[in-house]
Amino acid sequence: MDEDTFIGSEKPVTYLLAGTSINTGVFGSKMKPFISTKLIPDGENQTHMGGTFDFKDTIEIGGGYKSTGYANVLLIVKTKFGLTAAYAYDFGTPSGSAAITTNGSEIFLKFKF
Repeated sequence: MDEDTFIGSEKPVTYLLAGTSINTGVFGSKMKPFISTKLIPDGENQTHMGGTFDFKDTIEIGGGYKSTGYANVLLIVKTKFGLTAAYAYDFGTPSGSAAITTNGSEIFLKFKF
């Protein structure tokens, strides 16, 4: 297959995300609800609704539900020097053609310059 032809015919996946931060007035904490959508050309679109509880911009604990039949829990730890580390775990019973067939873990690191 010609690489130029392959790249030119590829249809990109589009992600849309909306969320907000609500001060709770309890120990400097915030509720952070969100909704995200993954638009997949020629495939099944996915929606993820969830939220986190942010304690003093240091630790966030949360979870959500995905339209593929999975729920998830997550933990985010933020440092004062710009490093953020997170762990998420998906679990549930898959539904739809875009769903994966196993439970899974996700880890990410982010550094803010």
